Amino acid sequence: MSDLPDLKQVPSSRDGQMIALRGFRAAADAEEVIRWMARGSELADFIAGDVEGELYGQDPGAQVYAIDCTDAPEVLTHAYTTGVSKQAIVHGFTICLPLKVLVKSGDGTDWVLIVNHQYEGRDWDQPERRKLVLNFSISAAENPV
Repeated sequence: MSDLPDLKQVPSSRDGQMIALRGFRAAADAEEVIRWMARGSELADFIAGDVEGELYGQDPGAQVYAIDCTDAPEVLTHAYTTGVSKQAIVHGFTICLPLKVLVKSGDGTDWVLIVNHQYEGRDWDQPERRKLVLNFSISAAENPV
């Protein structure tokens, strides 16, 4: 992942549309935690799919055109120690990626959304109970016109 290009184009879930992905090199330091999510090795690709899913669920006529990772993600791990060895066992983690999303709403209005895109891994120390939760929060929306 550390060799991510500055700009990558991926197909939208909408036929014939493409999404520009930029800035995901900033997430290279979080590569290990991202791998724990078992969502594939292409971070930008699965994030694009998740962003589309969240936005299209709210506005079925919308179209995402670009997703920028604007800074390094914030990563927190939650662990406990066991026995005499004091070996740390990770039981959870949180990774929050700051994103800027360019989208056209179903009514044709262009928007720039500032998004906190967060994954929370719970019960990671118990494979049969593992749960990955997506928290998608729009903190600001601007109409650039």
